[in-house]
Amino acid sequence: MFGRAVFYTFCHGNYVLSRVSDLRLQSFLITQALISMFDFL
Repeated sequence: MFGRAVFYTFCHGNYVLSRVSDLRLQSFLITQALISMFDFL
């Protein structure tokens, strides 16, 4: 039971971290796209 809780917490934590890094990467890419668009203008 304890091991399952640790396993679940570990997987959930990894999932949340991956989602957060995805959001960070997306915002970074969006920022880069906006900057390149403004450079183009």
